[in-house]
Amino acid sequence: MKKTLKIMLVLMLAVLMLSSSVTAYAAKPASTEVVELNWEDFQDALKESKLEGTTYTLNAVAAEFWVTDALQPYDVDDEDAENGMIAFFSDEEGDYGFFVTYFDGEGATLEDYADMVAEDKAYTNLEYVCVNGLDAIAYSESDKEMGMDYEYVTFITDGGYVLTFTYWDTADENYMNMVTIMIASIRPEEEETK
Repeated sequence: MKKTLKIMLVLMLAVLMLSSSVTAYAAKPASTEVVELNWEDFQDALKESKLEGTTYTLNAVAAEFWVTDALQPYDVDDEDAENGMIAFFSDEEGDYGFFVTYFDGEGATLEDYADMVAEDKAYTNLEYVCVNGLDAIAYSESDKEMGMDYEYVTFITDGGYVLTFTYWDTADENYMNMVTIMIASIRPEEEETK
């Protein structure tokens, strides 16, 4: 327990390094101000914490991201795949995790998608973000029926597809700090040098 607490304190320090950005992201309504998250800003603190994690690649979208080893990948069943899910990670109990969806946005721009999210009363804290040079929007949802909070990050690809990472249960502040780190790790897949 003490080791876990120490790790979380180190990670919280990493998050505090970007406190002005994270605070703006968590508190502001929709705006055109862009919050920047860069993987480089988190890597040193992550190494110091000795927190174990794995980098995964989504071949369908040529993206990669870091995931804490507290979450494990699970196969996506056929029904979920038909609904656009391309990846699913969770702890054993299902209390924490995230999934990734990818579907045709039918010509919608990031601004169009942000307007749609802003109109839906279920979502809050809409913010424009730039994650490792990729434009996106981030927004939250508190699902009282399920008793969980969700954090979403949505990108629109050059081909007009919608790529969304959905994290739960972000009501847990420690897990939300971890989510911030995982979001900051989303980046284009690195090409192998020959």
